[in-house]
Amino acid sequence: MRLFIALQLDETFRDALFDVTDAMRTQGIQARYVPEENLHVTLAFLGEVAPGTIPVIEEAICSVPFTPLTLTTGDIGNFGNLLYVGLEDNAELKRYVSLLRNALEQHGIVFDRKKFKAHITIARKVEGNRAFHLQVKKVRMTARGVSLFRSDRVDSQMRYTEIGYYA
Repeated sequence: MRLFIALQLDETFRDALFDVTDAMRTQGIQARYVPEENLHVTLAFLGEVAPGTIPVIEEAICSVPFTPLTLTTGDIGNFGNLLYVGLEDNAELKRYVSLLRNALEQHGIVFDRKKFKAHITIARKVEGNRAFHLQVKKVRMTARGVSLFRSDRVDSQMRYTEIGYYA
């Protein structure tokens, strides 16, 4: 099963992101839009994991104390044809991610070691002219814990199922 560790977003945050994708659609931008219920901030992507590994992953997550974090929307950016909304720089979030990834490593859990960039993917395979005009409403939320998610492809759509929540 494919797993990742992420921060869930509250309704106000998701609504602000949905406003951006709604504006994209209004401007005729073709893309594979991320469904509102799938919006999140990935902290560590674990990829394919044997089900028996979940208790070790949970042990690693629980070994890092989580202090509530304030997240604030940032600017729009892209990784190639993937469009995202970034988060304002947050030293506490970066520190937590560093500690979490260190704990995963100490527990022998393999994960994607790409440098952490706090962002929320809103659209993939964005096509056409990039001269669109988009603004992100500044909103804040407090993350009070992290979630372990399973990712499954169902009817050509990704479906994320929370396995556990750790505060």
